[in-house]
Amino acid sequence: MSEYVPYSPELGRKICERIANGESLRKICSEPGMPARMSVFRWIRANGDFAEEYAVARQMQGDYMDDLILETAYECTQSNAKASSVKISAFQWRAMKLRPREYGERKSVELSGPDRAPLTSVNLNTTNPVEASRVYQELIAGK
Repeated sequence: MSEYVPYSPELGRKICERIANGESLRKICSEPGMPARMSVFRWIRANGDFAEEYAVARQMQGDYMDDLILETAYECTQSNAKASSVKISAFQWRAMKLRPREYGERKSVELSGPDRAPLTSVNLNTTNPVEASRVYQELIAGK
């Protein structure tokens, strides 16, 4: 069982390295000599340098998940296709949560005027509210 272990930069780096290499904090903290998860969370709140290192490790874990997606896809065979699909879905979800800008779904909206002409700008702060509402409604309706 995990125990209280005081923060040290060396231990913090070791934990972050393991996280960046895809291990869960739960698994790391379940090992003898490692701190309890709550201790790590306390370290994050109390130590800005560790908090930053931990955040970077989590982002790197997203990249690791992306690597696992490719490896799993390359190792997929007819006999393990269903299990591989489940794994890939889990890795994709995790990568999107850890690195949404890189791996998240991008939802873009293209705004244009009539016949795809460029929009004219309207300063909604100085336009009367009724006119601003009308312009806004036209924009979202695609008029």
